[in-house]
Amino acid sequence: MQQATRRALVARIREYIDSGTTAMAPQVFRNPLKAYASPERLAQEQSTLFRDFPLLLGLSCDLRNPGDFLTDDYSGVPLLLVRQADGALLGMPGAAGFEGVDRDACALQRVAVEEKYGMVWAVPNPVLARQPVDIDRHLGALAAEYDSYGFAGYHHFATKVLEPRINWKMGIDGFLESYHLRVLHPETDGPVDVRAGTRGQRQRRPALEQQSPPGSGDRRGRRPGPGRAHPARLRQRHLAGPDLWS
Repeated sequence: MQQATRRALVARIREYIDSGTTAMAPQVFRNPLKAYASPERLAQEQSTLFRDFPLLLGLSCDLRNPGDFLTDDYSGVPLLLVRQADGALLGMPGAAGFEGVDRDACALQRVAVEEKYGMVWAVPNPVLARQPVDIDRHLGALAAEYDSYGFAGYHHFATKVLEPRINWKMGIDGFLESYHLRVLHPETDGPVDVRAGTRGQRQRRPALEQQSPPGSGDRRGRRPGPGRAHPARLRQRHLAGPDLWS
């Protein structure tokens, strides 16, 4: 994170702590249960949010060498991304995306792909393949912040797959809010005070450590603020590196 942004966020959090307040929305938003349980609502979200917007599929280190590839089908459209000999990335629907199509009689479809800030993005809808992916516009103020982390120099450590039977929004509402930290993670994230958040498609959740976790040394006030680009991909920035959540 850029130092000027870090200092401004820390100052804001300290003001909240001193005044006993926190960041608040203008009013309470009530989300009906059907937003999580309606198959029709989910189909609309998948067809628009998950397919017409840039999705974060991985980091550049996942496709470092020519011939490296990754597959993804969380948007409902099977995708294949390949690092070509010239270093560029090629994106296309995976084999399952051609079911019922005479591939010998049709030109190979492609999807729009963009690599920037050490991150790989794609728009799964092949109809939008000719439109350039404007990642800076998609990320807004988070673009400069992502650039400052230097993800291009990172290395892939591990991949873990969990498939809970929940609506995708529950991963945001149930796991990325701050209220549960002191109760469920008292020895790790419990000492963290999260106050200055943002809302909408691009979110930041900065945190200030009120006391250092046991054995961790003094890290007070130096915890990076996680940034997230919704709807389909989340990026959680920890001290050890980034986590990409699908």
